[in-house]
Amino acid sequence: MVNDGSCMSCVRVAADKALSELNDALWKQFGALHVSNPLALPRNKSTVYRQSVLTFSLGVAEAFDELKLARVNLLERYRQSPEHFYIAAIDLTETGNQFVQAHFNTWLAKTDRWKPESRTVKKFKESLAKELKAFKAM
Repeated sequence: MVNDGSCMSCVRVAADKALSELNDALWKQFGALHVSNPLALPRNKSTVYRQSVLTFSLGVAEAFDELKLARVNLLERYRQSPEHFYIAAIDLTETGNQFVQAHFNTWLAKTDRWKPESRTVKKFKESLAKELKAFKAM
């Protein structure tokens, strides 16, 4: 049996959920968000999975920069080390920190349901902007 009988889609969803929970704990305790999943990415040989994670990380970096949620250039950090891309609380504006604490994992859970072929940088950026707009309207 491969993956204890689970299909690869189920394994990816479980891994994404575990990352979300880990990020929530890391954010609360250390103020760090490991966007590119540095624990699983280097060990995973699936090019589809790797590309999906890197596309997600790039979308987050670009969106946070464009939406002015960051005090530093996150896109430049991503370009320097895409496989180890992270966001620290100190990197974000007050709005950015509030958004991450209140809505990032909610948004992340929504993106986990997307089909792999629909996970584009543009879609990540658009959906993050929409989630931020809803957050600001609260």
